[in-house]
Amino acid sequence: MLIIIQHDLPYSFVECKRFRELVKYLCSKAKLPSRFASIVYVINIDKIRKNKLKEISKVHSRVF
Repeated sequence: MLIIIQHDLPYSFVECKRFRELVKYLCSKAKLPSRFASIVYVINIDKIRKNKLKEISKVHSRVF
């Protein structure tokens, strides 16, 4: 669901009818996550990136 991050789309984008039709057309076996699963996925990516940034910078202050 990197498309949500890259294009600053709302989480409900994955539930749009046309988007689901497009994905099913491109790959009929694809399973799309729900809006809530997308939120969890994006939050986890954010946590991973924050941790990597903290390791690289080695700064003990807060990273937003």
